[in-house]
Amino acid sequence: MLTLDLGQLVYTSFPDQGFQTLSSADVPEEVKQVFLTQVVYKYWNSYAPPQPGYRAAYLAQISPELTLFGWMYNQGDDDLGRSHIPYFIAYCLSGVLDNPLLDTIYACLERGPVTFIERHRVSSDLHRVVIDQIDDLQPTLPGVMIPSGTRARCRLLLNKGKLLNFSVAIPGESELANGKENDPQMPQETSADALVPDVDNQPLLSSLERLLESPRITLDSMTRVPTTKNALLIGVSHCEHGFEPLPGVQQDIAVMKQVLENPKIAAFDEVQTLLNPNPQILAESLESFCQDRDIDDLLVVYFSGHGVVLDDHGRFGLTTSMSRTNSKGKVVRSTLVSADLLQDILNDSKAERQVVVLDCCYRQTDTSANNPHLGGVNLPQYLGGWGGRL
Repeated sequence: MLTLDLGQLVYTSFPDQGFQTLSSADVPEEVKQVFLTQVVYKYWNSYAPPQPGYRAAYLAQISPELTLFGWMYNQGDDDLGRSHIPYFIAYCLSGVLDNPLLDTIYACLERGPVTFIERHRVSSDLHRVVIDQIDDLQPTLPGVMIPSGTRARCRLLLNKGKLLNFSVAIPGESELANGKENDPQMPQETSADALVPDVDNQPLLSSLERLLESPRITLDSMTRVPTTKNALLIGVSHCEHGFEPLPGVQQDIAVMKQVLENPKIAAFDEVQTLLNPNPQILAESLESFCQDRDIDDLLVVYFSGHGVVLDDHGRFGLTTSMSRTNSKGKVVRSTLVSADLLQDILNDSKAERQVVVLDCCYRQTDTSANNPHLGGVNLPQYLGGWGGRL
């Protein structure tokens, strides 16, 4: 393993100061801003934070010569009584990223961070971190196992000169299935199996397995075998005023993830999950997921949540964690992500194999509800495409 000489950043809530970003003196101000916008704001949804015990690892390549990687944790309450406080640790690596260096970063992410700044013992003077022997590393917090599919995709992108960006999460306590006896805080618990909760919905799981195993529609029965198979699973279980909660959404996401990652069923290379995002995070995640793809890549976008019919032409939008109705009961459109935007993002992708699965019903706005001839959403018009999209 190679020696890592790293800058350090921390983001969390400190007593009498609120949320702050601390960094070692060598970290430039522009890197701090990128850390906030491309890591903290992207991966932490304060409107629907993950459950206690949640942890995740991430890597965000800012440029070919600058890489951020690290961990995020749900740290519980702060001194003001605010719950679900995020704790982000980032290490900043300067230098061209190659496969041996990437393997060293994977090993570091799986072991866990070697530094931990106590929220009640604030120090504005963070030092650089030098990691020489990964095997002798003594982590202060548990790490996260990096799945083989994520490694394979990063290797492919790296060899093509593309910037890398990924996150891998382990669910919080209430998100794990019943019957888990292992301590979720122990580093040895960060196995690949821990990334996929056991789902107590055998009929749905069996149906999905039969569907994907069917020789008529098997994902590998296409003319050309996909270079990589990638899925983005989006779930919106809670919106704001005017929308009923959908408690089954998280289970939908867990079932899909379990099936797609199963090497004996779908064997997807990459399965990303996004729960209760705000409009900006959802739009940026869709764009990030679809860009930098090859022509033979397979892209699957799955959405579970509320849909909204916007007008009598069948135009529609997808809800987010901020979706709500105003005082007159009308849906606030700026809190949705429109199908037009989703179509534009998919059309811009080089991948010719695209599948969109919308697991939702559609609420009508006043405009669409007043038209008795409305036949529902116009999926072919607003999500149809030349790339084999469904």
